[in-house]
Amino acid sequence: SQLKIFEKFVFSRCEIECISIPSSVIELHSSFCDRSKKLKKIIVDNNSHFIFYNDTFLLGKSDSKSDVYDILLFARKDIKTAFIPSFITKIASHSFNQCKNLEKVEFENNSKLKIIDNFSFSFCNFEKISIPSTVIKIGKEAFANNDALKYIEILKNSNLQIIEKNAFDETAIECIFVPSKVIKLMDG
Repeated sequence: SQLKIFEKFVFSRCEIECISIPSSVIELHSSFCDRSKKLKKIIVDNNSHFIFYNDTFLLGKSDSKSDVYDILLFARKDIKTAFIPSFITKIASHSFNQCKNLEKVEFENNSKLKIIDNFSFSFCNFEKISIPSTVIKIGKEAFANNDALKYIEILKNSNLQIIEKNAFDETAIECIFVPSKVIKLMDG
């Protein structure tokens, strides 16, 4: 294959259950499979840019020259519990979008997570989440349309600086702690 890039929304709203990423692909937009509710498996064919980690997450690299896969690009749509590895620095946009069976999200100790990007956990069904203190940005509609989400724990020693527009729109959250380091709090 000569395919180099998976563009935005290329498999959006598809009924596919499996995708194979050939070795030629060097770039994959994080919303390539937005709202593909049945996608459960990604086969990565001898590709140094991506891995399908623990048969659960598609990971990419923030630095193509590094050996570290630190960006979580996709979670299989039938996931029930997500244990986010400590080496993940970014949860990319749309990565857990439409994970309707997701009941629990946990972060390993010593998390290096910095960014929870746009629409990352939108249209999910978990009730609570504890944001690691290392997170500096929660993106636009990151948790939107998660009707079950009631509790979000943001620690007092949090490094959170940015909460973008409608980050918690259409959730059941009644109270939220905004840490002192927040410098940008958008509408909604």
